Amino acid sequence: MNFKLHLPSFLVLFILVGSCVDQAEDMTPPEISIMNAVPALSTENVCGDPDDRVFVLREARDLNFTLLIEDDQEVAEIKWDIHNNFDCHGHGGGSAPGFTAPQVAQSTEDWSYLEVEEINVQTYSTDVSLSPPDNVTAGNYHFSIQAVDAAGNTSPNSDVYTLKVFNSRDSLAPTLALDTPRSNSLSATRGETLTFEGQLSDDQDLGDGGNAIVFLTYRKKNSSNSFTGPYDLVPAGQGSSYDFNISFEIPNTISTGEYIITLQGHDGVRNTASFVTFDLTVEN
Repeated sequence: MNFKLHLPSFLVLFILVGSCVDQAEDMTPPEISIMNAVPALSTENVCGDPDDRVFVLREARDLNFTLLIEDDQEVAEIKWDIHNNFDCHGHGGGSAPGFTAPQVAQSTEDWSYLEVEEINVQTYSTDVSLSPPDNVTAGNYHFSIQAVDAAGNTSPNSDVYTLKVFNSRDSLAPTLALDTPRSNSLSATRGETLTFEGQLSDDQDLGDGGNAIVFLTYRKKNSSNSFTGPYDLVPAGQGSSYDFNISFEIPNTISTGEYIITLQGHDGVRNTASFVTFDLTVEN
């Protein structure tokens, strides 16, 4: 014999709503802690701005720490991500142009790591050791750890660190010297061309590693949104000094006002010279 249970419609609605409320109860994201890190966090200049979440890998080639992730119910998975921040994305400052580095002897290797790990526990703790490639491309890298709980809540974006990495073959930055223009205060009209000439010099062959470049970026004052300008890629076999020439035509599409121009230089393994900046007034 079969029995059928008939419930009033308002009771059915109450049960359905109650079920939705139960499923949406968990609104708390997981919390991530990095402890006992070697090397320890430090404050460094990253893309022209101070950053207090930096791990510097110089003599210490590996990053070691204890990772603790806690949730009020269950941590479902962890996403690990290391990728280069050569273009300064998300930091303001100057963006490196997109270019294809030439293949040379002893070309460097960018540090790249992406993995999703399922854990399905409420509390997760583990010792972590991260090692860059042997012939790593020097520079700044983003390192993020993101945890997702069973309800889909994601740990905040504040769990993003900078790895400031040095190449063991060459840890000295090059020098960027300007001949033209002689003043750091410039004015120009839209469509006018500005010329930047000077030398990029290093303690060893600039071609070693394949990443030597001088490039220009610009942004409106009081804005962190940078735009890529022209660049001069240093050919192989140039020795330890290179004379660069960059012509920058002021775009007709930008508005008049005050701008910051930044000139940057990288050696073959991407050690970065001190920035040279200019104040630019764009007139009609």
